[in-house]
Amino acid sequence: MRIIHTLQITRLISITRDFIETSDAGYSPGIIWGSSDDFLLTVSLPVVDLIEKIPSHALFAWDRHFLEPGQNLVLLISGFRRFYPILQEDGTLLPEASWAGAMLKFKLGLSLNYKPSSDEAKAAFRRFDASYAAKDDESPDFDEQQSTLVDNEPQASAASSGVFRRTSLSSSLESLLDKYLVRLIQLRKKFNLGWASAEELLWKSETTQEDPADVFSVNKDVRENSSSFILHVYLFADVIQCGERREDVICL
Repeated sequence: MRIIHTLQITRLISITRDFIETSDAGYSPGIIWGSSDDFLLTVSLPVVDLIEKIPSHALFAWDRHFLEPGQNLVLLISGFRRFYPILQEDGTLLPEASWAGAMLKFKLGLSLNYKPSSDEAKAAFRRFDASYAAKDDESPDFDEQQSTLVDNEPQASAASSGVFRRTSLSSSLESLLDKYLVRLIQLRKKFNLGWASAEELLWKSETTQEDPADVFSVNKDVRENSSSFILHVYLFADVIQCGERREDVICL
């Protein structure tokens, strides 16, 4: 019991520290508690702030709902299995988190609030989990027990109630984050790389079917590009790096 209590205190300290840094970086962090002491994390940015980085006409071309008043772009992260942080300093998964089946999943959408309600956030993961369970015939877990989010609700109702609403970009960005974000963070931490270099290293290792360490050892250009600037979508999503404290990185 004392061990469990200590882990909870350590987790809370880490989350609080990273929330402060995330807030200082201009983002709004949040946490949504679930059953069995599990939780979801949220990171959001008002769309009006996003317009400072991306022209409004480009946002409108992607999805007209970006320009509705009071919208926040919200990233949801699930799959911590009660552990935080889940990555160690060398980028490897925390053994306890691995044993618990931690596997991060991301959902991206719009909300009138800096974070959606508990039901709305949990429901956002239902569609993935339901299809995953049907495909692999696995028993449901924390995320698979959530209610269904309907993407095509009447727009007036969605706007007035502030539900978590997916955009036309959500599926492609979620797929990108699910497949590559943790792997890129691990390469960044292991080889002390910038985002662009980590992407290049990952691409080369996948193309050649070689271990990233072997590719890194023979590719001088990857090492020289380690100071490349961060990509905005990864900056927005880098809420699980935990432990690396650099000015170009948000940790949550």
